[in-house]
Amino acid sequence: MCPGHPERSTRGAARACHWFVLLGLLIGLAYTGVYRVGRRQFGEVRSLPLRPAVAVWLLDGGLLASLFYFGAARTIARIIDPAPSADAAVGDRPARYPLEILIIVVLVVLKLMLLVAIPQGVSSWPGPGDWRSHFNWMYPRSPYRPLILAPMWGRWAMLLVGSIGQVRDQGDTGLSRFCGSLSAALVLLWMVPVALLTAIYCGRQGRWMFGCIVSCIVLAGTFLYGVIAARRQGGQTRASIAGAGLMGELIFLIAYEAFATNIYAS
Repeated sequence: MCPGHPERSTRGAARACHWFVLLGLLIGLAYTGVYRVGRRQFGEVRSLPLRPAVAVWLLDGGLLASLFYFGAARTIARIIDPAPSADAAVGDRPARYPLEILIIVVLVVLKLMLLVAIPQGVSSWPGPGDWRSHFNWMYPRSPYRPLILAPMWGRWAMLLVGSIGQVRDQGDTGLSRFCGSLSAALVLLWMVPVALLTAIYCGRQGRWMFGCIVSCIVLAGTFLYGVIAARRQGGQTRASIAGAGLMGELIFLIAYEAFATNIYAS
């Protein structure tokens, strides 16, 4: 940011918003690569892709999304207990620290369970004569599709939550400029490609509606998280926006796997 040039800083924040979903795509491709190598090297354990899922989980929690877990844990702790304890020594952290640790453990285990449960459905591609067959190179195998989509939804969720409510700490100029550069039009603009890709990847045998339903569930769940976080803690914080990245991924994976039987039904 440029403290001496607020207009330039605001424009920079607006440009940065346009990279969130694309960054999610790159992270999804990295997850896919790790998952694929894991399947080839270690295979499956009793028909479960346990080792590939653990490899992705370690990359996610240990490097690429570690801040998401801490942000989600702190935000959920504030939602559960919005008022600091009277005997808290410094702020509200000492009073909530055990609760945050518990929430992190729950989120970490939940993410691992969802990664292990990724459906290994029959992969399909448009056949010869279908105009979509020219884009078959864009259709990964079935287990890789949610790995690509989840980080995209997670980064988009950060944009959505950043546009809800006000910033709690008005002295945080960086966060204020980021949230101030967001608008409903920009959030919906970036939802279109992610929702379209979700519909395509869930559209085996013409089942496009399941991808649309999954997209609506992510939208509703993330919006609800953003509204509750803003109300319970007096506005958005860096923690709540970072936590939105994890919440968006979890909501997507839960919804995707809930409809997996319908998506991959023959």
